[in-house]
Amino acid sequence: MPLCSFDASRTFQCHVSRPYMTALIEAYDDGPWAELVALQTNCEANLDNCTNMQECEVDTTGVTDVCAANRVWVARRLVASDPDGAGLADRCGIFGRMLADGVACLQEADPAACPNVTAPTAGLGGCAWDPVQEVCDVSKSALLLALRRDYRDELARVSLRRERCASALTSTMCSGDCFWDGQRCALKPMDSLLAVAGEDCPLRTLIRQGEGCQNSTDESGCKGRLRPDGLPECNWRSGFCEAHPMSLEFDLLMMLDLGYAGVLDALRAAETQCSELVNAAECAGPCAPEVGVPSGAMPRASAVGTFIGIVAASQAIQWSSSMRS
Repeated sequence: MPLCSFDASRTFQCHVSRPYMTALIEAYDDGPWAELVALQTNCEANLDNCTNMQECEVDTTGVTDVCAANRVWVARRLVASDPDGAGLADRCGIFGRMLADGVACLQEADPAACPNVTAPTAGLGGCAWDPVQEVCDVSKSALLLALRRDYRDELARVSLRRERCASALTSTMCSGDCFWDGQRCALKPMDSLLAVAGEDCPLRTLIRQGEGCQNSTDESGCKGRLRPDGLPECNWRSGFCEAHPMSLEFDLLMMLDLGYAGVLDALRAAETQCSELVNAAECAGPCAPEVGVPSGAMPRASAVGTFIGIVAASQAIQWSSSMRS
């Protein structure tokens, strides 16, 4: 089993390999999420045959195409309640409802037929074609209607916080949830979104990490952001600073109760070793150590696999950007 793999789609760096990650997670998780992690690994290894695999699809969002787990299939697991899923439909406010209705919308691949699809699961209503992502998804008009109708209390609190920020007349007085835009003090846009995201939603941390990276506007500043554990916080891609995929995956392991020392310590050690390899040829060299669960450690029956972190976080950040606009 390879210890490392070269990411030629997003980071252009050497990272811990998906097969090794999968083996570690499967050693501690005997529930349905181990199946999801294994599926993602299988999809990534079969790019040439991806379109013939029912539960896989070609992801064209990176510099190079990759074969990934089907978004509809992943969304179903994200919104399903335990022990079959992550339960985000109930835990993540408007984002959870978007995921739930998105299951119905995403199944329509025809732009002309997309507006005729109804997604009654979470009560948002209709679907609309997203020309940027080239998918059928929950319509913005339905989303705004649901926000005004079902989140009045949350939006009222946001309005009060916005007024408090506006009362700060200098940059020194502008702090906390507020930011100084050069002329006035305003509420941070992401805080408005988090108000309708649900207090128990694991996406909150991931969305905040994405926002922190988006505030870096130059490559050197973006690449210089490091987490306390030494991992890179952000990644510079196509002229923008985004949350680093590996950091997102580590955060998901912690937030969703897979932060076992046997998993995280092994992955951090592997990532440290792999990150020092500078090209694809060197990256392919090291072999992974044998994987096993220490004596006395009990596998979990349900845990979210690492790849879901990237899927959920990137989708939530894309949605939050569209909501801000």
